[in-house]
Amino acid sequence: MTAQQSKNKKVESPDQKIWVAFTGQTDIPWLRWLKPGFRHCFVVINDGSHWVSLDPMANRFEVTVHDVPADFDFPHWLRTCGLTIIESRAQNRNRSAPLMPLTCVEAVKRILGIHDRFILTPWQLYCRLQEQNGANEPSRPRSIFALAETLEPLMEKGTISWEV
Repeated sequence: MTAQQSKNKKVESPDQKIWVAFTGQTDIPWLRWLKPGFRHCFVVINDGSHWVSLDPMANRFEVTVHDVPADFDFPHWLRTCGLTIIESRAQNRNRSAPLMPLTCVEAVKRILGIHDRFILTPWQLYCRLQEQNGANEPSRPRSIFALAETLEPLMEKGTISWEV
């Protein structure tokens, strides 16, 4: 291996862990139509010795190395601040991501290697990450038929009437 090849080789740390944080706070009025609690997202990474947050905002991309010990439970602290946190992992892709507008969701998808062009909102990203983590319960119904199947055991025959 040449010096240039070893220089360009990506070194992956086995200790590196990634969390995606979701929040409902936004200063952009047109984002208020998004699901409460899921209006913005960003990434927190622990490489075993540092905590780094990558926060794609409307006017800049903020990268912060936090001055806390490596064993500090940063995800727990974010949860106590009211954010929803989900652990994730980066996927290795050998193809380019689809061309999409640069939003917080698209930036997080690129960091994680998710190439799904139909994930547009933080809530959709959260649901995908729940599925990847093997959540026992589906976080959202896939269709109106799935919703009906979910509600059917809750409804007894004759309890709901649409007659006038």
